Amino acid sequence: MAQENLSIGTYEFKTHCTSILKEVENGSVYTITRHGAPIALITPIVTKKSSQQNAVSELLKLRDEVIQKGSGVSQEVIKDWITQGQR
Repeated sequence: MAQENLSIGTYEFKTHCTSILKEVENGSVYTITRHGAPIALITPIVTKKSSQQNAVSELLKLRDEVIQKGSGVSQEVIKDWITQGQR
């Protein structure tokens, strides 16, 4: 996900802090400025959970691509791969 860096002054940040932090939770990045000069950067923390969610999301996209294009591999072969992976 591409993160857009938004700039906000200290007064506006103080006034809208809660809503800005909710946006940061959803991936937004903010540069806090004082008199136009950047003084702080607020970014979301990448947690293990969000990394896992990203991995699951990417696997689901890959699954959808394979379903659309066809894998060319029989279900028997796939089951065999799964069985081998469980050893």
